[in-house]
Amino acid sequence: MLKNGDKWQDDQWLAKLAQDFGTPFIIYDAQVIRQAIAGLRAAMGPKSSIVYSVKANPASAILAEMLDAGVGVEVASVGELRICLRAGFSPDAILFAGPGKDTDDLSAAINARIKAIVVESLDEMLEIQRISAASGVSTNIALRLNLPLAARSAAYGWRSTSPFGISPENLPPIIQILRTLTNVRCIGIHHHHGSQGFDPAALVDQLEGVVGAALALSAEFDLEFIDIGGGFGAPYYSDEAALDLQSIAHAVHALYAASGPLAGSSIRLIAESGRYLVGPAGYYVAKVASVKTAYGVRFAILDGGTNHMLSMSGVFRTVGRPVNAYAPGRSSLEGVPTELAGPLCTPVDRIGSRVNLPADLKRGDLIVFPGQGAYTKHASPLNFLGHSWPAELLLDGDRVSCFAKRVAFEDVIDLQSANEGDV
Repeated sequence: MLKNGDKWQDDQWLAKLAQDFGTPFIIYDAQVIRQAIAGLRAAMGPKSSIVYSVKANPASAILAEMLDAGVGVEVASVGELRICLRAGFSPDAILFAGPGKDTDDLSAAINARIKAIVVESLDEMLEIQRISAASGVSTNIALRLNLPLAARSAAYGWRSTSPFGISPENLPPIIQILRTLTNVRCIGIHHHHGSQGFDPAALVDQLEGVVGAALALSAEFDLEFIDIGGGFGAPYYSDEAALDLQSIAHAVHALYAASGPLAGSSIRLIAESGRYLVGPAGYYVAKVASVKTAYGVRFAILDGGTNHMLSMSGVFRTVGRPVNAYAPGRSSLEGVPTELAGPLCTPVDRIGSRVNLPADLKRGDLIVFPGQGAYTKHASPLNFLGHSWPAELLLDGDRVSCFAKRVAFEDVIDLQSANEGDV
């Protein structure tokens, strides 16, 4: 909960940032990221590892925090692979997942000698074999399973049949073919069932289900790790509470205990996380462009919206939930329910409904959205309607630095036109 006197309620401090860097902007609190890393690492225990899902936020400052903390990375494209290598991650700290890896993706991963490519289909596995054989190398893979887990896990999983991973009926023939491959070595089992899990029991179900399925295959392979995926929930809406990881910690301890299924095993558990590690650390700050009433409903039009925070439209989350937003330095306890809309010419550009904001809200006021460290700028249609890209800032203690400057739309277009020419 926000408290009076908190830096994030300091309207003068935020106004100075808005003046220096323009609005909207996104600012991340490095200390919150470090606390999240430490908390998840403690829950998973000393025999486990955590990796950061780069898709959640590939910003350079975020990657630097993960690198400094000794966190590995999970990438889903050759672009993410390249920025992680450029950031200084060891190839052995990188997993490459994703259902649609093409030949260029696979070749880049094989040539980089990363820890493992997460295989999602027979086609993909055979292509890895072909490329590896042509290059005279052996490539490590992990098989991604598509498991039917407990019903309560469906609360945060996919509501229909998932295209991700290998379903049980397809696993036997893939294993039979894998035995014959000369340049592919399976060192891991992977599974990821969903996102934003706040039910510890469901998360434990996933953990135990994946470990059980992996150990059933351990006679076939010399497994080094079992990747249990992630799904650790991070508060986003105002009615969500922080996830209690104690149940996860107890379950992991039981797995490695003297009577546990992993007792004496050298197999490491890997937990993937994106949103849990960075979501609570981010704040999106936009400026009110106008306030008006239509048919008894008050609207505040902001200078940023789904072009920077597409997730607010419900693409990555559920619409209709109470969005966490406030006007810094001003009480909203006696405010007016307000619809928050962005600057785009589309009804989709609605980023908050019935948000309680001051009755005297006016043009030029700032609105702060906490919990915006994941799936915001880098998962949004930044170029739609030609608005500028927001600056990204890092708060570390009392020091604020800008690591990604505000980018004008014309500069983006210039990057494309600079490569124009006859083919």
